Amino acid sequence: LAPERATWEYRDFRGTVGESDLQGSLTYTSAQPRPQLKGTMKSRQLRLADLGPVVGAPTGDGAQEKGTSKRAGKVLPDAAFATDRWNAMDVDLTFAGERIVRPDSLPIENLSVHAKLQNAELTLEPLRFGVAKGKIDSRVVLDARNGPLKTQLRGSVEGLQLSALFPKVELMEKSF
Repeated sequence: LAPERATWEYRDFRGTVGESDLQGSLTYTSAQPRPQLKGTMKSRQLRLADLGPVVGAPTGDGAQEKGTSKRAGKVLPDAAFATDRWNAMDVDLTFAGERIVRPDSLPIENLSVHAKLQNAELTLEPLRFGVAKGKIDSRVVLDARNGPLKTQLRGSVEGLQLSALFPKVELMEKSF
């Protein structure tokens, strides 16, 4: 437990948070210039609403009070993407989830991602998931090191069905 060299391991954990299940192994190392978190996690069902309190996201009606409310019918959030703490820790995490449930949105299925956050640059490679009866395979880099957030996205989409992407739009159903 020496300063700047302490290592904490949480191996083979399995548990639930709300209706979500999580399992995996994590290792935290206090290192310089930043501590590191490494590990693997998986889930059969992950509800993002269950993880809100864990990751500091507002929940329930509190979201509207803090100015981060959802805009009806909009895809992008109306709050700034907070990257101010990305330089506090480096992360190397692999995650696999069978079903990711998001309120009022299409569920994501068969998600697999290798996330690396190093020196305020987040790389998701590969980022693969199923949505709207199709598959998306991508590489995403979000760079918060200088000035405004810089984003690079490369990907491919296979078998996506627009009628499944917009299930509540009557015109889509009729056109297909």
